[in-house]
Amino acid sequence: FVLLDEASLSAWGWRIPFVIGAGLAVIVFWLRRGIEETPDFVAEGGKARTGGRLGELWREHRRALLIAFGLAVGSNVAFYTYTTYMQKYLVGTSGFTKPTASLICTAGLIVMLVAQPLMAALSDRIGRKPLLLWFGFAGVIGTVPLMTAIGATRDPWAAFALVTAALLIVSGATSTNAITKAELFPAHVRALGVGLPYALSQSIFGGSAEALAVSLKSAGHESLFFWYVSAMIGVSLATYLVMPETRWRSAMRREPALEGAR
Repeated sequence: FVLLDEASLSAWGWRIPFVIGAGLAVIVFWLRRGIEETPDFVAEGGKARTGGRLGELWREHRRALLIAFGLAVGSNVAFYTYTTYMQKYLVGTSGFTKPTASLICTAGLIVMLVAQPLMAALSDRIGRKPLLLWFGFAGVIGTVPLMTAIGATRDPWAAFALVTAALLIVSGATSTNAITKAELFPAHVRALGVGLPYALSQSIFGGSAEALAVSLKSAGHESLFFWYVSAMIGVSLATYLVMPETRWRSAMRREPALEGAR
């Protein structure tokens, strides 16, 4: 909506991000071919060792697997709510035009983009759990009032501030979730241990968030969705409270990230 009008965007402009993404995928593939395997992978036998299997993952790393699922639930739902669904919410509930709503969301995401590496670096210094707990407590307490305030405002600047606040809350999880889950598993089951719970959570909870929000709005119970998001973040918060601090005890360094996980 900044460089293209709505007609051009609908006709062909929407393809531009996919073309850019395809080009970046080729670059990533080229970079990956030249990267050496990690010491952990080599130490565990490299290609000679059979990749992790689901049965082994469930038998020997069950607690880590469940923690990885709990980590993903709240952040997936919150991320989809404050990114994918937010533009529709700003148009359908707040009453902004599509161009204005898109600009608000884009500006908020730019702030979030800048915050990601800063918060990730902070987690390297103070640990993963403080940032995860920030997301958990702030998300549980703040989602309903933030969504209510966003729906009530007609000021674009106020909407931008509220959306950005929500995205900075979510950043506590999005900046640390990937490395936290990776630190739960040894190398030979890491891809499956991280990928499987993430995919299940994404397909069941994250991907359905927008459809649920639209359905509840159509039924006249829009605010119930806000409570649903808070509840899903609460699931992750409960996980954060019982999980270990993986920054200092990580399976990525062949140390037990979880006592009793095996």
